[in-house]
Amino acid sequence: MVTSKSETSAALAAIRTALRGHEFERALWLAEQEVRQHPEDAVALSYVGRLKATLRRDRQHALDPCQRAFALAPLDAQVATNLAWAHYLCGHEGPTREALDRALQLDDTSADALSLAKRLSAPRPPMAARPASPAAAGAGLWGRLKDALARR
Repeated sequence: MVTSKSETSAALAAIRTALRGHEFERALWLAEQEVRQHPEDAVALSYVGRLKATLRRDRQHALDPCQRAFALAPLDAQVATNLAWAHYLCGHEGPTREALDRALQLDDTSADALSLAKRLSAPRPPMAARPASPAAAGAGLWGRLKDALARR
């Protein structure tokens, strides 16, 4: 099935709308649907990897789609930014900086890339110190909140 560039653009717009609304599950679903229909869509592929890393799903393989996307479109700033974010979320500081440098070379006004650059300049706890999810936090904020509510 041949799909026009405008249909692909509409799909990417829907993914970005879901992201702006912090609907990460929906954005991942939309991106995966787009990649199924257009396996060579580098931007959608990069969103699949970034969203898997964001949602902490299969982080070992979250980088694969981003790296494939970057191989397909090394001059696309959004692809490079998504690769940088995926590396960042997986705790890979060196590769994060390399991909971010590339993204900023391609588009030094990208709010998404500049946001990551700001995070990298701030102190950050090591990845191992972070819980995998709020449920895994246990005695963290969520656990203390549950305990406080249970005592009432």
